[in-house]
Amino acid sequence: MSGAGKNIPPPSSPAAKNIPLEELPSRLTDLPDTTVYLLCGSGKRSSQAARMLTSRGYDTVNVAGGITEWYRGGHPVTYT
Repeated sequence: MSGAGKNIPPPSSPAAKNIPLEELPSRLTDLPDTTVYLLCGSGKRSSQAARMLTSRGYDTVNVAGGITEWYRGGHPVTYT
């Protein structure tokens, strides 16, 4: 993500693991053994990830509205 000529890191939840959708199939061992909460910018990619993981037996929650709604809901966000 960039803005006004500066590189700005994408926002995330402080406890999140950033796993790009295209890397997800090869990084399943990085996922917890509990419910996986999925976020992206708008909810589209996290929805795809939720379908993929659910089909592999994971319990998933796609956070509606992505990181923007997460932030608007008062949840913590970091830029690291």
